[in-house]
Amino acid sequence: MFRFRNYSIPGKLTWMNMLVSGAALVLACAAFIAYDVVSFRQAMERNLSIQAQMVGSNSAAALLFDDPQAAEKTLSALQAAPNIVSAGIYTPDGQPFAGYWRDGEKQLSRLPALSVARSQVHWLRDRRIVLVHVTLFQGKTVGFVYIQSDLQDLLRRMRHNAGIAAGVFLASLFVALLASGPIRRIISDRIVNLAETARLVSRQKTYSVRARGTSDNDELAVLIESFNEMLAQIEGRDSTLMSEIRERKAAEEALRESQNRVTGVIASAMDAILSVDEEQKIVLFNGAAERIFGSPAAEAIGQSIERFIPQRFRARHSDHIRRFGKTGVTGRAMGTLGELWALRSDGEEFPVEASISQVEVGGRKLFTVILRDVTQNRAAEREIRRLNDELEQRVIERTAQLEAANKELESFSYSVSHDLRAPLRHISGFARILMEEFGPSMPEEAQRHLARIEQGTNRMGRLVDELLSLTRTGRQSLAIQVTELSTVVHDVIAMLEPESEGRTVEWKIGDLPLVECDPTLIRQVFQNLISNGLKYSRPRAQAVIEIGQTERAGETVIFVRDNGVGFSMKYADKLFGVFQRLHGNEEFEGNGVGLATVHRIVEKHGGRVWAEAELDRGACFYFTLNGLSQPATTAQAAGAEESHEH
Repeated sequence: MFRFRNYSIPGKLTWMNMLVSGAALVLACAAFIAYDVVSFRQAMERNLSIQAQMVGSNSAAALLFDDPQAAEKTLSALQAAPNIVSAGIYTPDGQPFAGYWRDGEKQLSRLPALSVARSQVHWLRDRRIVLVHVTLFQGKTVGFVYIQSDLQDLLRRMRHNAGIAAGVFLASLFVALLASGPIRRIISDRIVNLAETARLVSRQKTYSVRARGTSDNDELAVLIESFNEMLAQIEGRDSTLMSEIRERKAAEEALRESQNRVTGVIASAMDAILSVDEEQKIVLFNGAAERIFGSPAAEAIGQSIERFIPQRFRARHSDHIRRFGKTGVTGRAMGTLGELWALRSDGEEFPVEASISQVEVGGRKLFTVILRDVTQNRAAEREIRRLNDELEQRVIERTAQLEAANKELESFSYSVSHDLRAPLRHISGFARILMEEFGPSMPEEAQRHLARIEQGTNRMGRLVDELLSLTRTGRQSLAIQVTELSTVVHDVIAMLEPESEGRTVEWKIGDLPLVECDPTLIRQVFQNLISNGLKYSRPRAQAVIEIGQTERAGETVIFVRDNGVGFSMKYADKLFGVFQRLHGNEEFEGNGVGLATVHRIVEKHGGRVWAEAELDRGACFYFTLNGLSQPATTAQAAGAEESHEH
């Protein structure tokens, strides 16, 4: 069993398949052989009974007329049955009358007394069947027929069946072994991949890796998806924890070192073992007891155990031992006896934990007490409580520092973004004045430079506006109210109408639920996601934007899907960072703040956001909210979709 536990999951599955198949085959073959043996034995009994009846019928006249030669002639017909070893005809009083032997002449012994007038079959130790049949004539017993048969046919049949069973068993095991390969791969490959991913994360502390997904919809697929989502959440939180984790790890390491020291002290202390009789006289006193109590075993044995109990506890202890002896309970575990104190030989009292058990040996009842000096344990517990209190206080202080730092960072971002507006307006204004007043007289290259300056300041202004919006999102408190997401989506589509002007856009809007949220912020989420879908599907002759809800692991999820250029999933971890872009400005405009804003708003609502995409095959953004914890109540049937073209 120990070696089996160390096998890999594919190995265990193969062995389990082989063991179950083998057990089923053994049972089936055993049942088949047993049934065949019983059936064949019954057939042998019937054949012997028929042969005995025929011999009895043909020898009735010989018995009546005392003609042994005629009876022997009747018996000689049994030569046609090679399994019959011997046969005989007996007179009514059990005397031999005529006989037949397959291997030569033998004397027939006197038949035993028969209590019933019917055929009787007996199994003999020498692997033979004996049958005795009563011969009747006109209702009166005129003699007996005795037939003895060997079991060679039965043994040959059993060997034949055993050979067939062995062949079937081996062939079936071979087929089961061949079939176990595909079955094992279906089940174990995904588990092995998940284990390898977990091992990689554990060794390298890299949370950007993901376990290979599957198109199945079983429990293992849910486990893999949940594991990947957990890694994504850990990866997201890992980027914001800073120095707090390092300090906490250092504190935890210090605490572990302290606990290890305490555990080493406790582990090195051996327990004292004492056994007393019904008079509470010590009969066993081990070496640890000598060390703990400071008394040699030779002096302690034969003494009352009260010698090692403080005076104020002796009466209660004696009564406890007597009552425990009457309960019939075999033992009480360490720590269940309450707070106890013991007494060393020098008069020092010290706290102990104890367990007690009773057993009857040779008519004598013995009580065994295991004592543990917990003086050091109590000190260690106090030290652990002190360290825990210190660690908790340090975490509280560090959390307060992080909150203050976050507030300062938001204030700084807001101040910087706000202060950038004035110089940008100056640059843009002076560039426009130069272009309007001196443009015609300026060289074309200078005009191009001025145009680039104005474009840059405009782009910088938009970036400042989005940074201010992102900063306000972080500081803004939520105004929660029940909101119909379908209304929000239609408002956003109407607002983005200019971006789809002159294009063919197919909108697929499914049923969307009511949710408790901040409608202004959620409108910004849909605006950023739908605007991205329109932007990155611009190269398509017909853009398709789909908005709806689905269910993932019992949770309602909102999605926005497009048929645009998509992206490679190996860069998915960069999507929601500020200024992180997967496409250049020459391809698609943008500054990498929109998705960061989506991420911050969704997190403020207690949800999460992620994306799935393939290069040149579109992208789909998913997000959840606290108000979407219940599954969707309406089906997303084709008839429930609203589809129209612009």
